[in-house]
Amino acid sequence: MMINYIVSKLNRCDNNVILVFDEDNILSNSDIISMLKENGYDIYDFKDPDLFRYYFESKFKIAPSGKLKSGVKLLIRYDGKITIPYDIKMSSSNIAITLTELFPKLNYTVLKEMHPNILEKLYSIYSYYTGKQLSEAETKEYILKNIYGIVPEVINNYNDLIKTFVNIYYKGIELPEIIFDYFIEKLNSKDYFKKIKNKEVFYTKDNFFAYLGDEWKTYLNDLLNKTSNATINFGDNDIKVYIDNLFYEKYIDPVEIDSIDALPKWTHAGIIYDENLRRKRELENILSSVKEKIDKAKSYRDWQNISELWGESLYIFYSGDRSNHEFQDVQKEIEDRFKKWLINEYSYLSSASYVNGPVMLHHVPWYINYKMKKDGFDKVALLVFDGMSLDDWHIIKDYLKEKGYWHIESTTSFAWIPTLTSISRQSIFSGEIPVYFKDTLMTTNYEEKQWKRFWMNQGLYSDNVFYMRSVIDFKDIKLNDIINNRKAKILGFVIDIVDKLIHRQILSVEGLYQDLKLWLKNSEFNLFLDGLAKNGYEIFITSDHGNIYSIGNGRISEGSIVDVAGERVRVYERGLNYDKALNNNAFVWSGFGLPDDYSFILSDGNNAFVDNDRRIITHGGASIEEVIVPFIRVRKEEHNAKSGL
Repeated sequence: MMINYIVSKLNRCDNNVILVFDEDNILSNSDIISMLKENGYDIYDFKDPDLFRYYFESKFKIAPSGKLKSGVKLLIRYDGKITIPYDIKMSSSNIAITLTELFPKLNYTVLKEMHPNILEKLYSIYSYYTGKQLSEAETKEYILKNIYGIVPEVINNYNDLIKTFVNIYYKGIELPEIIFDYFIEKLNSKDYFKKIKNKEVFYTKDNFFAYLGDEWKTYLNDLLNKTSNATINFGDNDIKVYIDNLFYEKYIDPVEIDSIDALPKWTHAGIIYDENLRRKRELENILSSVKEKIDKAKSYRDWQNISELWGESLYIFYSGDRSNHEFQDVQKEIEDRFKKWLINEYSYLSSASYVNGPVMLHHVPWYINYKMKKDGFDKVALLVFDGMSLDDWHIIKDYLKEKGYWHIESTTSFAWIPTLTSISRQSIFSGEIPVYFKDTLMTTNYEEKQWKRFWMNQGLYSDNVFYMRSVIDFKDIKLNDIINNRKAKILGFVIDIVDKLIHRQILSVEGLYQDLKLWLKNSEFNLFLDGLAKNGYEIFITSDHGNIYSIGNGRISEGSIVDVAGERVRVYERGLNYDKALNNNAFVWSGFGLPDDYSFILSDGNNAFVDNDRRIITHGGASIEEVIVPFIRVRKEEHNAKSGL
C-alpha cells in the first residue's frame, strides 16, 4: 500500500519534526492523512512563516524554555512556492515525496492531474505492473481502464455510451479532465459519436442528467404516441435498473402526465400523476438509500453524498406529509454516526486537497484562485448566503432551474465548528483556519479587510476587490455601482435573507420555505445574477453554515461567565466552569483549528439551549445540517442545447 510506503519513509527519519517537500500534493489524500494521524503525526501546511511560528511556538514548545514538548511528531508539508526559513530547515528532517518516486514508469504530466484520493488505488494496481515505460497516451489508457473500468473499444453504440455515463455519474465518479478528454478523443473515432452535435452534455454530471431529463420527456411521448424521436432507449435493462433511484434521488426531475394507464409500470418513478403518493415514495426511497450509505460511510466524500440526500429528504418531509415514522429514527442515526465520524476525522479535513472543490470553507478563495488560473477567467463574484442549509438550497436551485438558462454545478463543503457566523464566515473571506484570526473570532467586522488581504496576496490591487454585506434587496444602487465598476475583478457579497427569515420564523421549517420562495419571487435575484454574468463574472454561491430544526432542552442562566450564549453553542473563556451546560445534553468540542483561549460546548443531537420543548430553527452545533453546506457554480447558458444527436 502507498500509505505504508509513506509512513515507513517518515519513520526512518531521526527527527520528530519532518519537513516534507510535496509539490505533487500527495499527502492531501484523506486516507493518508488519517493514517498519519493514527501514527501520532500532526500535519501542518506551510503557507506563511509568521503564522507557522505562532502555531509551532504555541502548540509544540514549552514556555519559557522553548524545548519541544514530549511526544511531539510534526509533519510540515510544503510545495516549494514559499521559501522555508533556514532555521526550520536545519531543525527538521528533510524528505521529499514525489509522483515520479511512486510511479516511475507512468507519465508525470498525467499523474500530476490526478486527485490525491485516486493515487492509493492506482498504487495498488501499479505495484503489479512489470511492463515498459508508458507514454502520456499509454498512461491515460492505463488509468482509464484500470482505475475507472472504462474500455472505449467495447462502447459500440449510443446506448452503450449512455450506460457508461449513467454508471459513472450515478456513483459520484468524476473523471479527471485529462482522462475525460482522452476518453472523448477515443470516442471520436466511433461513427455514432461523430454524429453527436452537442458533446457538451457529457462533460459534467449536471449537464448529463439535465440531458437525460429532456430525453426522458421525449421517450415518454414516444411510448404514448407510438413515435420514435428519443435517442436513448430507457427500456434497456442496464439503464432501466437505475430509473427508480435516478428519479427518487432527484438526479432527474419527473414529468407530469395526465394518465399512466398506457405506460409500463417501471416508468412510474419518472412520472408525476399523484403528487402526494410520489413525494411519499421519494422520501421512503431516499431514507432507505441514506441508511444504506450511513453503514458504509468512511470518508468525507461519503458524508457529502449523504448530506445531499438528507437535504432532499428534509425538504420533502417539511414541505408535505410528515407521517413517515422512519424519518426521526434516521435523523437520530445520522446525527449519532456523523458526530462520531467528526470526532475522529474532522481535524484531517483542513489538509485535504481543494483541487476538485473546497473541502472546507477556508479553501473557498484558494479554490477560486486555482480555477481562475486554470480556466483563464479574471472576474469572480462570490455570494455567501448566511445560514443557508442544503434543504434551503433546493428552493433556490428550483427557482433557478425554472428560468431555464442557468447551468448549475453543485457540490458541498464543510463549515467550521462551532457553526457560528463569525467563525465560519471569516474563514471564507480570509482563507484561513480560525486560530489565525483569533483576535477577531467573535466579530464579522473584519471580513472586508480579510477578503482584500487574501486577494492582494495573490497579486491583485485593493481597488480590484469589493465586499458588501447585509444584502437583501438586489435593486440596491450600491450593488450596481460595484458590478459596473471598471476596476472590479473580485466581488464578495453576504446575502442575509435566510438568516433574517430564520430569526423571525416562529411557525415551522415549512414557513421558512414559503418565506424564502416569496422572497425569491420578489427579490430580482435572477436579474442580479444576470447582471453579474453580463459583466463577465464567474459566479460562485456558498453558505457559512446551515441550520437545524431544534427542540429546547432547558435555558441556562450564567450571566457574564459565558462569552457567547448561543442556542446551540456556548463559548467560555478557557478555565471557566461549564458543567451547567454539559448537563443539558451537550458535549465539549475540541476540534482542530480553534484558538486555545476558549472552551466550546455544543448541544447534542437536535437539542438547543432554550426553554424546554420550544421549537426553533437555529445553528451553532455540529449536526450534518449545520456543518455540510452547498458550494455552487452558476453559469448562464445562452443556447441550452437539448439534444445530444
